[in-house]
Amino acid sequence: MVLFLHNTSSLKEEPYPDLLQEKGGRGFPYLVFLDAEGNVIARHEAERTVERFQATRSRAEAFLELRKKAAQGDRAAKIDLLAARAELQPITLEAAKAEAAALGALSPEESAKLEPAFLSLEVRGILMTREGAGPKLVELWKAGRVPTGGVARGFWSGLASQAIDSKDRALLADLLVRLRKDYGADERWKPMIESLEKRLEGLTSDGGG
Repeated sequence: MVLFLHNTSSLKEEPYPDLLQEKGGRGFPYLVFLDAEGNVIARHEAERTVERFQATRSRAEAFLELRKKAAQGDRAAKIDLLAARAELQPITLEAAKAEAAALGALSPEESAKLEPAFLSLEVRGILMTREGAGPKLVELWKAGRVPTGGVARGFWSGLASQAIDSKDRALLADLLVRLRKDYGADERWKPMIESLEKRLEGLTSDGGG
């Protein structure tokens, strides 16, 4: 195992100018485990302590073991590996669905396991298009399709921006209720929640609908 530190900059001589984005990073610090080919196999999203790093390393090792089993033909491992890759690596929704189709008919349990992965990929694709992303995220929200994992923050940020831009006070209030419920105890989400609470106050005082 080799420790690698990449310092993202705008210098002309920067050898990997897009590395952060290529590996799924959206902010600093961004801590991940990569395999020998540079694929993300675990993302560290917990406190930066020795114990937490060890837990993330264990997930990386589990990913490698899962990949080994899938290569040996284990169907359950193939399903789990596809779900894991959808969360961690730059695979498209179309490619993921093609891999799933290649496995033949899926059982209800297998379909249920892959659905969150497909949703994450769908949201990732929406966020990448940028133009027209807001209304599409609102459609997912109204349909009760809310992603978790690495794409969650982008989903909530995009959804909140849409509510603010359209001065939809009711939507923003509903989002905050859900955010407090799902992430209120997580210190990493506290700044975002507090910022949106202030924006809601602004919409209320402005008479936003």
